[in-house]
Amino acid sequence: MLISSAWAQTPVSPKKLLDRQQMRQEMQRLADVCGRLQMHEQAELCLNWIGVDRPDQHRFYLPGQIPEVTKDDNYTRWREHFLTARRRYAEYLFEQAQQNASVGRSAVAFRLLWQVLREDPDHSRAKQVLGPLATATQSRPRQRSGGNSPPELSRLGSVQRCQSPHFQVWTRADAKSSQATIELMEQFYAVWSQCFYDQWAPADVLQTRLAKVNQSWPEMPSIQVVILADREDYLKLLGVEEKNIGVSVGYYSPKAKRSFFYPSADLQETLFHELTHQLFSEVARWKGDIAHRKADVDLEHLQGAWAIEGIALYMESLRPAAEGWTVGGIESSRLQTARYRALRDQHWPPWSNFCQGTIAQWKQQTGIALSYAHAAGLTHTLLDLATDGPTKAKQPLNDASSDSNGAEIDSQPPIARTAFLDYLASVYQGQPDHERLLKILGQDDQQAQDNYRNLLTVEQEQLVAVENPTIQQLVLTGSRLEDWAIVGRYRLLQWLDLSFSNLKPDQADWKSNLQHLNRLRLEGNPVTQAILLQVSKLPRLSELDLSLCPIQDKDLDSLAQHPALESLWLTGTQVTEASFDLLKSLPKLKHCEVSSTAISEEAWQQFTQSHPQLQASLP
Repeated sequence: MLISSAWAQTPVSPKKLLDRQQMRQEMQRLADVCGRLQMHEQAELCLNWIGVDRPDQHRFYLPGQIPEVTKDDNYTRWREHFLTARRRYAEYLFEQAQQNASVGRSAVAFRLLWQVLREDPDHSRAKQVLGPLATATQSRPRQRSGGNSPPELSRLGSVQRCQSPHFQVWTRADAKSSQATIELMEQFYAVWSQCFYDQWAPADVLQTRLAKVNQSWPEMPSIQVVILADREDYLKLLGVEEKNIGVSVGYYSPKAKRSFFYPSADLQETLFHELTHQLFSEVARWKGDIAHRKADVDLEHLQGAWAIEGIALYMESLRPAAEGWTVGGIESSRLQTARYRALRDQHWPPWSNFCQGTIAQWKQQTGIALSYAHAAGLTHTLLDLATDGPTKAKQPLNDASSDSNGAEIDSQPPIARTAFLDYLASVYQGQPDHERLLKILGQDDQQAQDNYRNLLTVEQEQLVAVENPTIQQLVLTGSRLEDWAIVGRYRLLQWLDLSFSNLKPDQADWKSNLQHLNRLRLEGNPVTQAILLQVSKLPRLSELDLSLCPIQDKDLDSLAQHPALESLWLTGTQVTEASFDLLKSLPKLKHCEVSSTAISEEAWQQFTQSHPQLQASLP
């Protein structure tokens, strides 16, 4: 009885196309039915099947999976409804791909075809058009015998050669790790080809293939990769030749045209970073014209190193998920650091000097981390956060379809994104136009810096769209939020920066949700006793910055005997020597900054001498 009533509505007609809005409604209906039947896994799958589009993030798709057949009646009914809806949505997406291709929007059409195969992996026309590009993600790497291995590997011992559709791999790692890494590389290649379609594909190839004309995709070079057994192998092979190799888990050598990796828990971001270098160096055609590319160019000595590194840092934000692979987003780790440096530290190197730097020069810098942060910030800003330059992006960047009446959204790339990719092409071609790109952000350095900071500052609507509960870093320096309670939903945060924001004392309860937080910056905020009471409930908090907050000695009482606090900044506050008792009660306190307070130098020296574990700064 429960089965017949729950599934009373027949599946979507096999001939009826579903646009995005209708597909979302059908997924909601199926989720509701599954919920009533205690089919929680299927309900969750349906609820998340259509991802939420965001102005600061792109979404890409790979061929999907078909749920297995079982004998369970409820599951069988759900599977029938689920697959029928997906096939009808796939037909709608294919029509959209054809329409976009017919008006010259090949990049949009290409992405839509991949989304078709996500919904219907057996869609014959989409498979025919994408051809070997689509099947590559599902091909298992094959072991190959014979062939010469790179000569530098001979001193390490035995090497196994493997081949996948786009990669030639020499590996010393175990079979399981090697296979997983190669499969991830093929998936990355597929996403990269969607993200940067115009940078590698000939102008008319997609339209021709959609018209059923037998034109092949361009022949691509086989990308060479070495997977070493472990870190010891990696350092033995590369440690002498490459500076800073000891702090990496992967490296692309432009001279050898080969990437080197070894299995590691944190390999994914490095893999995406280095393969981005390799694909832009060896596969990109820059709008179909490779004649201007210098065949013997030394990438390490090209001006505009920030763009070469910036695009690789940007691709580190790529994340696989059931609702589609995403890249970008205000919560991206590299962008968090860039936001902190730009808004908190006011970092903006002179544009001309920054753009003229080469990778070889960067490697000699003592402050290379600042250059990397700025490169990542500029790249994220120009690709995702800006539209015509200083104007912040408001419309979703997912150009497949929208939730508005099922209609396609504006699929023309923003001016800022196009300008950055044109600049990147000019860098690789050895003819960068630095000043033209600057004009996207402002007429001069000062105006560009002001607009850059404005684009980096997080607004309420941007934060509302970040539904990822697993983020661990959040920099909201300078933000003016209407409702700070939203921060409390990110329960796994470890670093939270609220410097110089409009933090509201009457919205402090959310802080007690952040039980994993260990770094909190409240500099320049109207901090009160109520806020510090909530802060005191954070058991893992090891760093707390209260600089330039209007707090007095009594306000600190709630922090007494905090078990984890190691670093405390009280610069520019109203504390006095009466706060010493509070500081004595903190068992793990190692650093305290009290400059620009009423505490005298003599009193502070006496206090620190009696507490030798304290690495203190003089007032």
